[in-house]
Amino acid sequence: MINPQLQPFLVDWAAAWASLAAAATPAQRCAHFEIVAAQMRQPTPAGVDTEERHVAVPGTDRQVRVRLFRPLGSAPQPALIYMHGGAWMQGS
Repeated sequence: MINPQLQPFLVDWAAAWASLAAAATPAQRCAHFEIVAAQMRQPTPAGVDTEERHVAVPGTDRQVRVRLFRPLGSAPQPALIYMHGGAWMQGS
């Protein structure tokens, strides 16, 4: 069962992807994903500091965008690393 409060997000998500052709290339999917992600990004909660960085990936010529979240004014905290690959072809 899906939480009813999530339903409006799922409707918006489906609508955002409806314009992408089923035969879209991985590059087209990646570009579309960036647009959808920017449109649907929620504001950072109060009391949380966030920072975006581009980090070089050792052994490649690529950089990966990471977003760091930390409570405002806090001492060092343990880390949680969350990776979502977007099927490892369309995410960034």
